[in-house]
Amino acid sequence: MRPCILVPSKLAGNYTEDEIRGMFLHELAHVKRQDVLWGWVGWQWQHCTGATRSCG
Repeated sequence: MRPCILVPSKLAGNYTEDEIRGMFLHELAHVKRQDVLWGWVGWQWQHCTGATRSCG
């Protein structure tokens, strides 16, 4: 699996360079920790077992 970060075309017009840099660093931290992979594994488990998420 090869992760990618999707960027809206109007991003530069709505945020400063520092804000955009912060967003990229935040998303890259998710990639580094493999959050996307674990989220997918959790989704598959819920889907296959019929489990639902409960908050509270």
